[in-house]
Amino acid sequence: MKIVQTLGRALAWFNLIYWGLSVVTSLLQGLAAGNMAIIVASVFLAAVPLNSYASLQLHRSIRNPAVKLNHQTPVGIRFVGSFVVLIGAFLAGVGLLVVVGAKQIFPMIKENAVDMPQPFTIKSSGELVEMGAILLFFGSLMLIGAVLNMRLLRWYYLVKRSDVS
Repeated sequence: MKIVQTLGRALAWFNLIYWGLSVVTSLLQGLAAGNMAIIVASVFLAAVPLNSYASLQLHRSIRNPAVKLNHQTPVGIRFVGSFVVLIGAFLAGVGLLVVVGAKQIFPMIKENAVDMPQPFTIKSSGELVEMGAILLFFGSLMLIGAVLNMRLLRWYYLVKRSDVS
């Protein structure tokens, strides 16, 4: 269980810092550009740092039993965590599909890339595989972190219930 706690805490810190900074910068870019799609995507991705913060509160309560969990923390881990699991599964699934089918997808992208701005063009299927691997990696980190923290919350309540009896 110690390994699960350590891994869960490390993933919570990573997701909090990385996705927190990503959400803030994309919100600022969306507001500056007036692009509503970026703002909406940022609001959806804000679930990741919220879930990570709630899981860090759980880890603090596990390490120090005198610190009680706030009544909103389990909601943040369960409800927001389910949303994070969906986002992570979506990102990891898209990444896996892109990695596996890069050779079939690349000709379609190249054919439709006439309207794309120059910085967004993909020059080879190798670049497409790299982009898919990045999506798979970050989606997996989200997914694993949220699931681990949901399991830790369940373990915390089972241990707490057995201590009371």
